[in-house]
Amino acid sequence: MPIEFGLWRIDEDYQRLSSTKLDRESQLEDLLAEDPNMLGREVLIGD
Repeated sequence: MPIEFGLWRIDEDYQRLSSTKLDRESQLEDLLAEDPNMLGREVLIGD
């Protein structure tokens, strides 16, 4: 069963942010591949 993570902006109301490529998305992917436990959940990293 896949798990979807979302980013939310919380001001006066809740707003889910759209999924877009980050400037340093590949750097974040590398960090998560090295230590997926930083997400705080058991996850399986695939290619």
